Amino acid sequence: MLDEQLKGFNLNPLKYLKKVFSGEFLLKNKLLTDNFNELVQKIQKFPNSDYIKFWAQACAISSYSILETLLFEEKKVNGINDEVKNPFKNNLDKTNQERCFELFKILAGYHYSTFIRNDKNLRLLIHTNLDKKMLKEKLFLIFSYSENDQAEFEELDKLNEMQETNAVKYSFSLFRNFLSRGFGLQKEDILWGSMYLQAVITSKYIGAFIPLLGNMTQEYLTLNPHVSPLP
Repeated sequence: MLDEQLKGFNLNPLKYLKKVFSGEFLLKNKLLTDNFNELVQKIQKFPNSDYIKFWAQACAISSYSILETLLFEEKKVNGINDEVKNPFKNNLDKTNQERCFELFKILAGYHYSTFIRNDKNLRLLIHTNLDKKMLKEKLFLIFSYSENDQAEFEELDKLNEMQETNAVKYSFSLFRNFLSRGFGLQKEDILWGSMYLQAVITSKYIGAFIPLLGNMTQEYLTLNPHVSPLP
């Protein structure tokens, strides 16, 4: 199941060899793939009857895709000028496997906070015997949230809720969290960096997470025929 979902992330063979010989392949394995595999192992322990198993898989894959773009790619995102250096790839030497896991945690919070702002999504949770509180608690377990992590999660969640009136504050706070927890940095070009981050995560949420979750939900319904089809 998971292999099928990851097919879209396969590399072009020539580009793949270039990345292997440059050392990027090994670095990506160390920073991202090992963390991702650890998350998947934890997620797979949930029974097929628990929708969190499917939701969290979509979240983990989407988060991997986001981090792969932020840490290892430099390209234009929604027309943003890519002459300015990618603030994440440019500081790749300041992160490590543990810090990258912090980024997975932050992105889990982002996916949760964005997902629950939609009434249709809340109805989906109820239909699958979950609610937003249960979803949050299970994410805390899967992503090994500490008490401090949970406090930062709640702070960002409140800012996300206020995005309609203060989107800039949320973007800046999310970017600062990425810098401090993922790279141990306090100062970067916050305007450019927050714009770049927001463009990437929004694009991936819509283009990766939502389609993946749709596929995962169909699989959940197939494996749980007692659950009625979504209205």
